[in-house]
Amino acid sequence: MPVKTYPQITDDEAAIEAARTGLAEWLDDLIPEVDDRTVTNAILEASTHGHITCVEVLTDEYEDRGITAYTSWETLQEAIEAAAANGHLEVLNHLLSTVCPGSDTLRKAELCGTTRGALGVAAEGGHLDVVKFMVEYAKVTDYPGHEMLGSECSALARAISGGHKVVVEYLLILEGCSWDFRAAFVAAVDAGDKALADRIYVQTPEKDELFIMLSCRGNLDALKYLSFLLGTGRVSSEAFEKGFETAVESAWDRVNMVQFLLDKKRASAKAINKAFVVVQDSDILKMLLEREHIWDESIRAVFEQATGNLSEYDSRRGQSGVRIIKLLHVKDCIPSNTIGKAFVVAAEKGQSDLVALLRRDGRISARMVGAAFAGSATRKKSDMVMSLYDTTISPDAILAAFSNAAAQERLRNVKKLVKLLSDHDLVPQEFKHKAFVIAARLQYDTPSQILCESGPDY
Repeated sequence: MPVKTYPQITDDEAAIEAARTGLAEWLDDLIPEVDDRTVTNAILEASTHGHITCVEVLTDEYEDRGITAYTSWETLQEAIEAAAANGHLEVLNHLLSTVCPGSDTLRKAELCGTTRGALGVAAEGGHLDVVKFMVEYAKVTDYPGHEMLGSECSALARAISGGHKVVVEYLLILEGCSWDFRAAFVAAVDAGDKALADRIYVQTPEKDELFIMLSCRGNLDALKYLSFLLGTGRVSSEAFEKGFETAVESAWDRVNMVQFLLDKKRASAKAINKAFVVVQDSDILKMLLEREHIWDESIRAVFEQATGNLSEYDSRRGQSGVRIIKLLHVKDCIPSNTIGKAFVVAAEKGQSDLVALLRRDGRISARMVGAAFAGSATRKKSDMVMSLYDTTISPDAILAAFSNAAAQERLRNVKKLVKLLSDHDLVPQEFKHKAFVIAARLQYDTPSQILCESGPDY
């Protein structure tokens, strides 16, 4: 009969297994043979599973070795949160009485964040005894500049999300604790507990900021619930308008959020037009144009911004600019010089669809077409420049286009433009001579060669 063989494990692997299963005596025998990293990893494993004797053995070893590595410190922070998340109060108490940041201000700040996190995960898990312990620990522990029970603490919101009403009630009636009431309000609405949402709203010190935050985050369900409070006077007009402006600019569910706020008829014309100018979304702009009175100066400002955003390098901004210009170019308040600038920039940036659209606009003059023709000559492909050409393009514009193409060594465009310059019926001889001078000054041989090959005039 063959002899069975079993896989061999290292001392480090054995130590982790002993910590996980709570075999303190075996762990005690293994500790002298393992490295510092294994000691801290074993602390995390034992803390997660609530083996207090193993944790005590390991933390004694940690202190005896004087381990200072930052990675080990990080692992201890994980162990604290793991003990809290799993409701291991005795382990948590031991770790917090053992782990010391010393005079290191960074580690003090991190330990403060860890204890705040431990309170949060304990609340989310419904471990009331751990929550009470962490609250008392926070009250007696001084971390200058860091507040464990302040507005950054999400314990209340996490208890609500976890459905632990006893923990929620305990946290709500605590004196001297501000909590993150905004997150708690959202959690209460998401949980369908309107009575709890009312209580939290009453306790929220910054009610205006709550409204603005909800507008920004696009939490439409929470904002709809909050809307009934608007008539009570507890949400100011200033807060509503700030929330509206924020929603237009950055809300997650922007279209529905803005539509909801517009339906309330509380935003002033000034706030609406201010929001119109900052938005970069053509769908929102269209909604505002259809529903509200938008000032001419606001429309012009947005159109000019969109022209500035046209770019061949930033696809997202460029396409946004194209959509906005297509939306607004029909407005009579856009002057011809502004339309013309957009037309020229679109040609320079290779926005062919926009160029074709704007060229049909009656405000685009022959001079503007010439400027766009010259500007487009810097493009790598000759399609744009030749699509803009017709017999109304002046010799000056053709010469300017040649200069631009030659300077950028766009040789295909140079060849096309030299053919135009060689048309005796359209271009006087003097422009051909000027083109030769330009090519010579650029000190590029190829444009000069193309000119020389085009005919005896050169």
